[in-house]
Amino acid sequence: MANVKISQLPAATLPLVGTELVPVVQGGVTDRTTVAAFTTATAGYMPSGTGAVARSVASKLGEIVSVKDFGAVGDGVTDDTVAFQAAIDYIYTLGGGTVRFNDRYLIDSNLMIKDYVSLQGPLGLPDEILPRTAADYDGKIGVLVLNSSATITTNDSASIGHCVIIRKGLDLPFVDAVAAAAGIAAFSGTALTVAGTGCYFHHLLILGFGKAIYSTGFERVRCQYVSGDCTNGVEINNCADVSYMTNCHFWPYTTVHQTWTTNALLRRTGTSYTFS
Repeated sequence: MANVKISQLPAATLPLVGTELVPVVQGGVTDRTTVAAFTTATAGYMPSGTGAVARSVASKLGEIVSVKDFGAVGDGVTDDTVAFQAAIDYIYTLGGGTVRFNDRYLIDSNLMIKDYVSLQGPLGLPDEILPRTAADYDGKIGVLVLNSSATITTNDSASIGHCVIIRKGLDLPFVDAVAAAAGIAAFSGTALTVAGTGCYFHHLLILGFGKAIYSTGFERVRCQYVSGDCTNGVEINNCADVSYMTNCHFWPYTTVHQTWTTNALLRRTGTSYTFS
């Protein structure tokens, strides 16, 4: 197709596969190369500073693994368990590392954080939302909406942090005392289950479960800046070595500071911390 302006050419069929030809003007002479070669030559990353070396953008981006790289949707409705597990499994094959997520994700079945893998959200330290009438925790980002029939299991030296874990079906804020009483009665399931040594839970807000964290028979469970409103908080049994609990706080987050709140609605029937 000779003597035709680029603007007059038909649109290319996407996605490109890399073998397509593109024109390149060098020193006033028009040459050709492939899309793949052009991308490789031009897509680079070069930080400023003494000793810096050039890298490809692909290499730079590869340092950060997101669940969206594995197909997670993040709308809070679509079940993203498979995508989360795929991202975790990939990092595990590399010997460990961090999987990151933003947005709001439904975890509708069991999820396993494997050895030396860290699952990290975007939040600094999630805590109470004020005013309470706007406390729509499940509408924020950095939220895992977890089915009460499922649990997130942590293997050796695995960790999870910087996010909110809320039970699926917990609709906040409660509109009145009747809704609050029904909501509290529906607290169920276990959010996090320890299945290895040296697990680390940090900067978490856990809402609406029968139990927030459960461990039996594993050493050195570490909980730091873990808050929540559940029937029971943290239970650690048969720990053959020291476990660590720092700046943790279980409190009636879902019912406090409301005009309809009563003393009964501020109480939970379980135990915040159990060590045996």
